Amino acid sequence: WAGRGRCRQWRATLELEKDNGTDGRPPPRQDRYCDWRCQRTACSCPVTGKGSAMNARSSGFTLVEVVVALFIFAMLAAAGVGLLSSTVRSQAASAARLADVSSERRLSALLISDLGQAVPRVSRDETGRPRPAFAANQGNLLFAFVRGGPKPQHVEIRLERDALVRVAAPFVDGALPGSPVVLAKGVERARVRFRYKSDWQDDWASERTDAIPKALELTLTRQGGVSVVRMFLVGTGE
Repeated sequence: WAGRGRCRQWRATLELEKDNGTDGRPPPRQDRYCDWRCQRTACSCPVTGKGSAMNARSSGFTLVEVVVALFIFAMLAAAGVGLLSSTVRSQAASAARLADVSSERRLSALLISDLGQAVPRVSRDETGRPRPAFAANQGNLLFAFVRGGPKPQHVEIRLERDALVRVAAPFVDGALPGSPVVLAKGVERARVRFRYKSDWQDDWASERTDAIPKALELTLTRQGGVSVVRMFLVGTGE
């Protein structure tokens, strides 16, 4: 601003000298001073006719500068999109894995609770026919037993299509089965083994209708060929 004011003063001086009949030529020192000031400010000197470098570049960016800026912006945008996509995929994979782990824990906790309360009690179905205390490997029925406790139930664990389900009757004798509850999905195969007396056997067979095994081994093969083996105590395990 000081340079612009000084240039205005020189313009006024020149106009006054022209009116007085002078040749309008400033002293050499003034010429040099005005030239130096105008180069450092955004004005055009009437004495030297020179404009500042700042004034020359005020018209905008060159084509090369614009292209370089766009190239840098494109690189940053591509890097940001790649990082965001990787983060989203990682979160999705982590969420799916956590869901699988939670499902496995719920399944184990429920079967531990059910089989741990199994009792050697003969029951009757909805038609009144007697059924043994423990049954297994009958079609899609993996195993069935009577769960004791304050509210006894007859519980069946079945493999229906690709899902492991739990079907419980509200009463031990003469009650219709309730709605199935899905325990695990994506199950291709299921295999059950039983420990009775001192041996493990693939099929449950007992001469007594009120007998139950000491332990149970459940192997579930998920889609993709991953097999998980679980072992549970049945009743008191004695």
